[in-house]
Amino acid sequence: MNVIDLKKFAGEEEFDTIVEQYRFKPFWWVRQVDSASQSRLMRRHLEQMRETETAVILGAYSQHDLELCGFVTLSPLVWDSEHFGVSVWRVGHLGVWGDLALQRETACALVHSLVSRAYSVGAQTLFIWIPLDAICVIHALESVGFHIMESQVYWAFDLKGQTLPLPKTDAVYRAHTLADTESLVALARRMYTPIPDRFHADPQFPVAASDELYARWLYNSCTGEAADHILVLDVNGRVAGYSTMRFLDDQAGLCNIRMGQLLLGAIEPEFRQKGLYDDLLRSSLLWLQSVQADLAFVGTQSNNIMAQMGMARSGWRPVCGGLSLHFWQS
Repeated sequence: MNVIDLKKFAGEEEFDTIVEQYRFKPFWWVRQVDSASQSRLMRRHLEQMRETETAVILGAYSQHDLELCGFVTLSPLVWDSEHFGVSVWRVGHLGVWGDLALQRETACALVHSLVSRAYSVGAQTLFIWIPLDAICVIHALESVGFHIMESQVYWAFDLKGQTLPLPKTDAVYRAHTLADTESLVALARRMYTPIPDRFHADPQFPVAASDELYARWLYNSCTGEAADHILVLDVNGRVAGYSTMRFLDDQAGLCNIRMGQLLLGAIEPEFRQKGLYDDLLRSSLLWLQSVQADLAFVGTQSNNIMAQMGMARSGWRPVCGGLSLHFWQS
């Protein structure tokens, strides 16, 4: 198995092969997103990697017929690196194709080359999200020292084909104001340790740094940098919960539908199991509906059972699962 730098030595034919053969293209798990849209979005990702000087694209070729049979993309995460004080890189896509034996061989070759390249560019830790369906890739990642930090489930709500649930409470859900920022940040700082998410699960990251990551994320959401809209659960003037959202639209015309994503969400423990979470989801959907989104989606940890029960009650449907793995250079 030969692994080469596709940015330096490949032509358009190789990138066409990736788009044609790779199964897990962007939004592959949304049945409303057609194959043409998935291919356009995948081409955009590859173009962005090719245009970014620091990004890496590696391709694996079979020994007997010199055919491309897998690829991987790798790029630095500037914000995460600054926050944690280590060089953090993300594996964007790692795909293999062919018969099962070839997929296993290709995955093994790619992950070894990936770790080698990561070392050469100074990456101290690597993040990857991989679909549960990509079993041989998961096994290959584990074989070189990647460790599972989180199991995640994606849920979707069809805003065109489903009816929004009726409200269960008379609680107030409103758009955030600048005056809410301090309370929202303080709430975010302490909401995620118990789950735990992949940052808190990784013993290499201090708990305080992982807590602060969500506080900074919420602050950046309040400024408009990390979210397009924030809903606040207001209980007698007190910030008791929130939901942050992005309107992804139709991806600059590349996608056949318009999507919205729920990002961060939380409710103070004392206000849980009172129907407020269900109504927070409903209010989030109402906002996405108001900006003409066709579909909403959200990802959550598989062990976040109460949140998923609320989604199921509200008509959301699970659409795919995946694993987040981290790798640390020894």
